[in-house]
Amino acid sequence: MQRPASQIADDMVNITLFRGLSPEEMARLCRHLHRKMFRSGTVVLAMGQRNSAVYFVVRGTLRISAERGGNQVILNVVGPGDVLGEVSVLDGLGHSADVTALEEVDLLWMDREVFDAHLRTVSGLAYNLAAILSRRVRLATSRVEMLATLDVPGRIAHQLLVLAREYGEPADDGSICIPLRLTQGDLAELVGATREWINQSLRDFKRLRLISIGTDYRITLHDPAALANRCT
Repeated sequence: MQRPASQIADDMVNITLFRGLSPEEMARLCRHLHRKMFRSGTVVLAMGQRNSAVYFVVRGTLRISAERGGNQVILNVVGPGDVLGEVSVLDGLGHSADVTALEEVDLLWMDREVFDAHLRTVSGLAYNLAAILSRRVRLATSRVEMLATLDVPGRIAHQLLVLAREYGEPADDGSICIPLRLTQGDLAELVGATREWINQSLRDFKRLRLISIGTDYRITLHDPAALANRCT
C-alpha cells in the first residue's frame, strides 16, 4: 500500500542522494516517488536488464553480486540511504550486477525517465550523484588494497569499519551498530576468505570485546580504534 506523501517525504531525508536539496526541490521529487516492498531473496535488479525505475533504500539490506565462472560473487552489501539502478540511467545500458534483498526491504522508487529529467534540472541532485559515484570509486580502490595487503582478520576489521562509516548508527557509549544483515557467508565473500577463517576471526574479536553480534546478524563495533589498528 502506498504510504502518505508526508511519510515518503520523511524517508527522503535519510537518502544520501537528496541531502542538501531545498524544500521546494524535495517537494518536487516527492511527487514522483512511490514505495515498494521486496521479500528476502527477491531479485530487485537483474544483471543485464534495463529496468524502468531507480530505487532508494529506506530500510533493509541488499546484496550486489555478479556471476563469475558459474558462481555468484558478492561485490558489495548495501543498505539504508543508498541508490540503486542509477548507473543504468546514466549510460543507457543494462545493470552491471544483480541486486538481491537479503531480508525484507523497503524502497522508494522513481521512473527512470523522470529521474533523468530531474538530474538535468536539479543541480544539487546531479552534484550528490557525482559525489556518490566518486565515493564508490574510492571504496573500490580501498577494497583492492585491502585484499592485497591484509590478512583475514585485518580484512574483516577493514570491512566492518567501512560499513560502520557508511551506515553506522552511533550510540552514546561510543559503540557503532551496523544496521545491515551480515552473515558469515556474506563477510567471507566480501573479504575473500573461508567461512572457517571468518568464524575464528569474529570469535577472537568478540572475545576481545571489540564487537558483538545480534541474533538478527547486526554487528556492533565496541572499539573502532582497536579494529583500525588491526588494519595496519
